Amino acid sequence: MSKMKIGLEIHQQLEHTTKLFCLCAARLHSEDTPDLLIRRRFNLISGAYDQVDQTLFSQVVERPIEYRAVEQKICLIERDEQPPLRINPDAWRTALMIGMMFDCAIVRSQRIMRKIIVDGSLPSGFQRTILLGFGGTLKRAGKDYQIERIFLEEDSGRRLNEQSYALDRVGIPLLEIVTAPTIRSPEEAIEVAQAITETIFFVPGVARHLGAVRQDLNLSTDQFPRCELKGIGSLTVLRKAIEREVERQHQMISLLEQIEIRGDQIRLLRSPDPAEKRLLHQLLLEHDPEQDPFLFELVEGAELSSSKLVAYLETVRTQGDTRQVQADGSSVYLRKISSRTRMYPETDLTVLDVSEPLLDQIRSSCPLTFEQAIRSITDQGVGTETARSIVIHGLFELYERLVASHSPLRVTNFLLNFVQQQRVRPSIETSELFLTLRLSVRQMQQAYDRFGSNPMKIIEIVEMDQSNERWVEIEQLLDLMLRASTKAPHNPTVQKGQLLRLVIERVPFVDIERLVEALDRRL
Repeated sequence: MSKMKIGLEIHQQLEHTTKLFCLCAARLHSEDTPDLLIRRRFNLISGAYDQVDQTLFSQVVERPIEYRAVEQKICLIERDEQPPLRINPDAWRTALMIGMMFDCAIVRSQRIMRKIIVDGSLPSGFQRTILLGFGGTLKRAGKDYQIERIFLEEDSGRRLNEQSYALDRVGIPLLEIVTAPTIRSPEEAIEVAQAITETIFFVPGVARHLGAVRQDLNLSTDQFPRCELKGIGSLTVLRKAIEREVERQHQMISLLEQIEIRGDQIRLLRSPDPAEKRLLHQLLLEHDPEQDPFLFELVEGAELSSSKLVAYLETVRTQGDTRQVQADGSSVYLRKISSRTRMYPETDLTVLDVSEPLLDQIRSSCPLTFEQAIRSITDQGVGTETARSIVIHGLFELYERLVASHSPLRVTNFLLNFVQQQRVRPSIETSELFLTLRLSVRQMQQAYDRFGSNPMKIIEIVEMDQSNERWVEIEQLLDLMLRASTKAPHNPTVQKGQLLRLVIERVPFVDIERLVEALDRRL
């Protein structure tokens, strides 16, 4: 495999009450029926220097774009019909905290910028974005990875179809973490993506729902420029996307070596193999969809006439593509990579000044990282995999509170065998009670199903079933059942299990350890 350079862009939604620049609720309305339809058409004009950015010009959506929303749940700001309000201070502080956890140099005077977006995903045609910090570091597996930049920005519209977006996602706080292009393999890319997610795992305000994290990546190989792959939704797709993009770039290099361009004509110098034929068909569909690619006989000496495809091929070695990743890891062409001159200052909002006292306050409240949390559990004698499972399932805070008064072994058994497997989240008071009482996992589940998080009810029923008076009844019951079974041949192990089940059916919250000891004495 040829050398590759990969840089990641991790887009992480933040979970705060309101959106970044308005007071609307920062949540999706996918279950509600839209009752508002807005149509917009984008017009391209020359900039301050009387020039047109050809990259932007090529991606302007000419057809009208539709935006759908529930009218009572969005405001004029999301429609770009009113200036933005001041930035959400909680989202801004969360973003600053994340920048500090990566040891970034925090920008002390932060100017809100407008980044031109003309694909239709935002009614305004731009995205508000803030450079928070730069020059950070991520440590993983004994290696340092550079975090080039961290941005806080407003999320774009949720795509419904080719010409329609939902406005509910517009304005939700979104963090962008950009790594340097020093990653060299799909496995390393997955490792770094996981490490970034784990570093901010315990930061308050980081969203955890499905779709809260999206990955883009920049990839280049020998003899081929950087291409940007967008919309990668999982680590599995991330691996596939890298492998298929490397394969595509190799095929493009091979294709460029076997064609000759004269004017608008593309002449094949040899017959392409099946993979190269598929690539040519895809290129025609992406860059000259008016032509039917299957009308051309792709053999040595064949000529294709396509000014649009020629224009693309003449620049492909110097200017990379932006491509949309599909579920199978393949990608489709979106546009040429945008130039770096598509930002300009937001004129409706003031500069954000970051003071030293603010940084000190945020620094003092930074949580543990994922690895630090695992290490704090393993330092108490718990196995690494058990500790990792506790942290992954969001049980670390509960573990920390319970282990203050109970042994780590008992707490981990409770968390993994009851809370995680039974998919329940008892209150801290109920959890303390379950650990204090001598109950099996099954008994905990029965108590929780019957009484929920009502500790007094649980105490009442357990104390009744574990009282001395009830124990006298249980011993009499055991003797009676054993006398009834002496005449029938039996296996002691099987008989013990049967007797346990019979007693538990009659006395659900019996002390299991005491019951087993009583049976062992009799058998």
